[in-house]
Amino acid sequence: QRLASDIRHIKPVPPLLEAAPPPLADRPLYWLAWGVPLLLLGGNAFWLRRQAHRRRHSALYRSLQAAKKAKKALARARTEGADPYAAAGRILTAYLSDKLNRPIGGLTHTDLARLLKTAGLDTPLIQRAQKILAEADMGRFSPAAGNPAHAQRLLKETEQLIDELEKGLPLPHSQQPQDGQKQ
Repeated sequence: QRLASDIRHIKPVPPLLEAAPPPLADRPLYWLAWGVPLLLLGGNAFWLRRQAHRRRHSALYRSLQAAKKAKKALARARTEGADPYAAAGRILTAYLSDKLNRPIGGLTHTDLARLLKTAGLDTPLIQRAQKILAEADMGRFSPAAGNPAHAQRLLKETEQLIDELEKGLPLPHSQQPQDGQKQ
């Protein structure tokens, strides 16, 4: 009679043996996972082409985003309490520079008017732009420029002028978006 054996099983043998799980290559998720690198590669190629297009047509994109950028800057100037005269002049100058695709910071008012006329802008809009830039300069450098109502009115006029200029100024030449491109 045997009282003990030298082999002791850790687990008892189950009454029913199960089949092994299917191999990993037979699962659909395995094959879908192989598609992820391909999607990433395609996405990267698309992104690089898009960035190259934006670099080639930077003037067009800068012109398209000029009004949006100016509106954000105007809203920030109103909330931050910065010098509204300096903000109005700076924002209008930056807007025109982006829209016309050339620096206009050092131009005189006469040269700016000539440039805007060459761009196809109407005379009343040119005169309003000159008036706002002149008021901004006067407000920045005159000692009696402490009227907050006038400063806020200048910011509002700047915003209205930018809206009208957006309708009146064409996109940079030879870079008009084609039929499928978004403006």
